[in-house]
Amino acid sequence: MKNLRQFDLNLLVFFDALWTYQSVSGAAEHLNVTQPTVSAALNRLRTHFDDQLFVWDGHTMAPTAKTMSLVPQVEAIIQRAQLLDSAADFDALKVHRNFVIASTDYVFALFMPPLLATLKQKAPNIKITLVEFKPFMGPRMGTPDIDLTILPQSALPSSNVKEYVLYRDDYVVITDEEDSAPPLTAETFFTRPQIKFSADTKAIIDHETQHLRQNQQRMNIALTVDHYLMIPRLIRGSDNFAICPRKIQNIPGTLDGLRLQPPPVSIPDLDLTLAWDNSRHKDPVNRFIRDTLIARGQAIS
Repeated sequence: MKNLRQFDLNLLVFFDALWTYQSVSGAAEHLNVTQPTVSAALNRLRTHFDDQLFVWDGHTMAPTAKTMSLVPQVEAIIQRAQLLDSAADFDALKVHRNFVIASTDYVFALFMPPLLATLKQKAPNIKITLVEFKPFMGPRMGTPDIDLTILPQSALPSSNVKEYVLYRDDYVVITDEEDSAPPLTAETFFTRPQIKFSADTKAIIDHETQHLRQNQQRMNIALTVDHYLMIPRLIRGSDNFAICPRKIQNIPGTLDGLRLQPPPVSIPDLDLTLAWDNSRHKDPVNRFIRDTLIARGQAIS
């Protein structure tokens, strides 16, 4: 085994940047150093690990198998170092951090404006990256590339996750306000064409559909989309209907020109839940963002 005292742990920061951006120029810009500095660090990493680590593949640097095996360990080390550094003397005004939140578009529309306003005033160097949550991301909640998720409680992994229910929401049926069809009944709910949201458009995964399928009830789904905020636009001027969380109407203009009615069948309420991996629980930046989102959830409810 090579002597750890002879290894510069700062090289792991370069490794992480190269893994993230898969280019010398991207890593250099992120770290605010010159490209020759990144190239020199990469050469030292290659020597230490006796592997090329990143090789050119067109316009990007593709990771080798050795790199892929090192990534989880390197990211864990960097995450722990960030926790030590930020916990030592947390001052939101001085923190530089990119923070990743996974959820759906309508949740972003509800929560991000107040969060960005708070960050502008109290933590201007914390930058937010939003990613649409997909089912395959569930196991990645413990990895450094996702800091927080906001999902229905029923969609969360069952272990290694801490959670906080932001609010409880029910569902409404939306139709075009000029639609001449009679209100939905328990029978026509399953026969009339419907537009559905699903995080996985091939499998049609969402809170309400899973419940109905468990009760052997199937709907006439004419169209499936993976963005909630697309649905109202598609309903306008059509004879389709859709089921949406009621609080989507808190987004100005979203349900203009649409008629709302209660679902004619039983659909359980949705507990919109903030979730984070156990390893992030004491991270002061994560806690700062959580507290801000929790306050917003209380204001919405």
